[in-house]
Amino acid sequence: MVRSEREFLEKRIVQHYVNFAKHEKRITVNHFLQEQIPRPTIYRIIKKYEEFGAIGDKPRVGRPKKLSTQQLNRLKRLTDQKTGVSLRQIQPEFNVDISTLSRQLK
Repeated sequence: MVRSEREFLEKRIVQHYVNFAKHEKRITVNHFLQEQIPRPTIYRIIKKYEEFGAIGDKPRVGRPKKLSTQQLNRLKRLTDQKTGVSLRQIQPEFNVDISTLSRQLK
């Protein structure tokens, strides 16, 4: 099951649990068992909703990007179809390593 399908299923189960079953797990479980959804999956989604009040993945964190979207667009504009433009020449404008600029242009 791909992420979009899983998110859609989670949304359907929670909507049924809240709107139609009036927070009755048994009614929701029986409804989705008829659709061949495994019982543990249904209970896990309901439990997640009850604990966190929401469904879906939390935003993931990671290493911050060296260049903002604006800087990246500017870099591409400066180097797009121009011969003779050296990364060494434009590197001071972006205040990052030349290898970072090169990697962003790939």
